[in-house]
Amino acid sequence: MCHRAHSPCPAPRGRHRRSGVTLRALRRGLTIIELTMSVAVLAMVATAVASLAHGVRVGSEYSRQSAELTQHAQVALTRITNRIERAWAIEGHPGVVVVHEPIGGAMVPTALVVWQPEGGTPMYMAGPPLVRELVIFTANPKDPRQLLEVRARGDNRAIPLEEFDTAQGRSLITSLVDSPQAERVVLTELLRTTSGSGIGGTRAATWFVRRLRPTGPELAMAHTGALSWESLPWPQGIYSSRNGLRQVWVRIELQLVPPGTTTSQMADRAVPFFGSAAIYHEVKR
Repeated sequence: MCHRAHSPCPAPRGRHRRSGVTLRALRRGLTIIELTMSVAVLAMVATAVASLAHGVRVGSEYSRQSAELTQHAQVALTRITNRIERAWAIEGHPGVVVVHEPIGGAMVPTALVVWQPEGGTPMYMAGPPLVRELVIFTANPKDPRQLLEVRARGDNRAIPLEEFDTAQGRSLITSLVDSPQAERVVLTELLRTTSGSGIGGTRAATWFVRRLRPTGPELAMAHTGALSWESLPWPQGIYSSRNGLRQVWVRIELQLVPPGTTTSQMADRAVPFFGSAAIYHEVKR
């Protein structure tokens, strides 16, 4: 206890030191180095989060585009193969013909014609087919990204199936595609296209291949005796002394691109899809 009458009593030393420590602690903050390190850590975290979000977005978009392309391809290939498997076929008209066009010095397949009468039975069972009994698959000349299924139900002209793979046949297909009376179904609008001076404009990336076992020339040689009936390449070896089972096999390739693909991106973004179908019919010796 202080007994001085004219001077204030000094504060206790211990309490003063504790107050000074408390004040210095309250005044302390982040240094420049600590602040810089904090900002750097936050920047790294933000960059990592942004990269992750971008990866998720890109992956989601890729999955969506892949699913859309797959769906379009499945619809188109299923439609084509179903038509082929229900085709009517005989020796002179084997149900399916691939139409070729001269492009850049080569014969390139541009259309597929299937003899598939409604109801299953054609007007002339021994051929030739009527135009109204045919189903044509080809790219739309006005928009090559579209794959069309064309049918002219009111056309009763009889045309040998193999004649479609000629200049006259190609002209007929073009007229049927443009005819207002023809029925046109768009199977997909995502076909890849290519262009150039050597191919005569813009073309769709579709491909059709037909294989016959035995072939037409082989059967003709067997009928004349130039080739033995037993030596013909019968599928699965199914034949007798009087007849045999012939196979008509078709392979389809469609190249599709995501919506909004530009011409310069076609080659990099195209995805090929494949399908095949086969029919069998009897041929007699």
